[in-house]
Amino acid sequence: MVAVGTSRAHPGLHALTSAEHPERPLALYRWQWEALARNPRPAELADWPCGDHGAEEEATLRLRADRGAVHATRITSTCPDEPTAPGAAGKDRRFVRKILSREVL
Repeated sequence: MVAVGTSRAHPGLHALTSAEHPERPLALYRWQWEALARNPRPAELADWPCGDHGAEEEATLRLRADRGAVHATRITSTCPDEPTAPGAAGKDRRFVRKILSREVL
């Protein structure tokens, strides 16, 4: 969804954008816009959690509003493996998440 509104910098009705990309509308899910409206401080929202529909990667959206400007970054990271039993042969343990990409929206 794209939110439409006004701001001090642009008093006419317009599609809201991010501070980093004012040339294009910022498209978020409705619940993400609502979360930003409820709490403009930095927040991380699960965009696509580990294991959802068999996902092996997780996408998180970091949102914040600062003096009328919206900042949004999508972070894609690996999902941690399930812990293996001690001494299980041929299995490595991976508990930490590795960031695969950061996309400024």
